[in-house]
Amino acid sequence: MNIAENDPEAAVQLSALMQTLKDRGWILDTNIQIDYRWAADDSQLYRRYAPELIALAPNVILVVGGTGTGELQRATSTIPFVFVGTTDPVKGGLIALATW
Repeated sequence: MNIAENDPEAAVQLSALMQTLKDRGWILDTNIQIDYRWAADDSQLYRRYAPELIALAPNVILVVGGTGTGELQRATSTIPFVFVGTTDPVKGGLIALATW
């Protein structure tokens, strides 16, 4: 995540995520496992965590912030990831703008 583990905002966001998952039938350590990596916007930590997360072979990775998303994008093309907290993913080069 793009925030520090002890950041009060992290606790609020994590609580909301866990409640939403629970409301949809996903129960921690029953039918879902979550492994956290807290990077606090440290590029070196993102580079270290990307291969760690990929080695876990998850079904999906949730990323908070553009820097972490970019590191995962460079590290894998087979594991899907969802990113939040990115201001302009097109301008940041995270996605291409589709034209129809």
